Amino acid sequence: MRLTPQSLKDQNFKLLEKVDHDNFSLFIRQQRKKFSTINLVYWLFVICFLAMTGYYFFDSTTSIFFKLLFLGLGVIIAFVLTPLHEFIHFLAYKCFGAENVTIKSYNMLGYMLTNADQFVVSKREMKWIATAPFLIITTIGIILLYFLNDMIQISISSMILFHTTLCHADFLILNYFLDSESDIFMYDDIQDESTFIYCLEK
Repeated sequence: MRLTPQSLKDQNFKLLEKVDHDNFSLFIRQQRKKFSTINLVYWLFVICFLAMTGYYFFDSTTSIFFKLLFLGLGVIIAFVLTPLHEFIHFLAYKCFGAENVTIKSYNMLGYMLTNADQFVVSKREMKWIATAPFLIITTIGIILLYFLNDMIQISISSMILFHTTLCHADFLILNYFLDSESDIFMYDDIQDESTFIYCLEK
C-alpha cells in the first residue's frame, strides 16, 4: 500500500527536512559537501565525458575556429534540452503513479523543478526518477555519435558533457536518499511550494 503525506505524519516517521522551493539551490549546495560513492561515480562520468569530448575535438581535422564553434554549439544544446530534461522527470513520476505533476521555472534563480503534489516517493523510486534524464539523454547522445560526422560529434560529445554537469543536482538528491541507512520518503506540496523529507525511525 502506498504511503500518503498524512500516513507519514500519523505513523512512526520523522521529518528530516522541509525544503522551500525558492531555497532549493541552497539545499543542493549543502549536499555538495558530502563525499560518497554516488558523488564519486558522478565525477567519473564527468571525467570520462570530458576525455571523450577532448578525443573528438583533437581528432577532427577541421580548423580550430570551427572546432570551438561546434563545441559551443554542444553547450547551447545542453541548455536548450533543459525542458526535455524536466519532462523526463515528469514522465518518470507519471510512470510511478503520480497524478498532479508540474514543472515550474524559477527564472530569477536559474533552474527548473518538477514536482509531484502530495505524492510520496520512496528510495527505490527516487533512483529512477532522479537519474532518468541523465540515462536517457546520455544514451541517445552516445548512439548518435556513431552515425554523425566528426564536426557534429564534437557538438554531441560536448552536449553530453555539459548536460551531465547540469545533472549534478539530480545525483546529489539521489545521494541524499542512498546515503541514509534509514528508509527515506519525500513528497512535494505545490501549494506550500515546499518539499518534505521523512525517514522511518528505528
